[in-house]
Amino acid sequence: MQKLLALFITCTFAASSMAEYAAPISTEKSLVEIHVNKDWSVRQRMEVVNKVETEQGISQLGEQKITYNSAHERVRVIKAYTIHPDGTKDMVTPDRIRTQDDQDDTANGVYSESKVKVIIFPNVRVGSKTYYLVESFEHTPDFPKNFSWSEYFSPHRKYGQAEAIFRCAAEVGFEAPRARNGSVLTGAKRRF
Repeated sequence: MQKLLALFITCTFAASSMAEYAAPISTEKSLVEIHVNKDWSVRQRMEVVNKVETEQGISQLGEQKITYNSAHERVRVIKAYTIHPDGTKDMVTPDRIRTQDDQDDTANGVYSESKVKVIIFPNVRVGSKTYYLVESFEHTPDFPKNFSWSEYFSPHRKYGQAEAIFRCAAEVGFEAPRARNGSVLTGAKRRF
């Protein structure tokens, strides 16, 4: 009888601990447009809509951080707002957009060129969405005549539309090794 009771308790505990994981936030839209100019400077626009799915997501989406190197790049927030479940919007005012030293930098922000643009979204709650449109301009590439871009998509988050559009000047050869045909693209655009 004791063995049967122990087995029942163990099975009950195991079943209750197998609850489905609920991601605290989801990304409904992530659109990145990148244009590489003939001098290898890069203009990038990011349009993102995230949604708060759980209480934990409120702290994750209450502010958005965009890290950049101020010696090579300028970043500006074109517009940002919170969209509430009833469809109303709370705009992010200029005083809620800040530029700070990147505290994750090894120098702890002392004489650092690594900066963080912080967007603080108002009145974020479960069911709210955050929207931002940001433009960056990299005037000096990290390496002459080179361009690279990477993005990480977490397996622990739901994604709706995620799209990256690459354009380049005719003088710039564009290789997309993960494209199906591995072709070189010159003076055109490529969608992924």
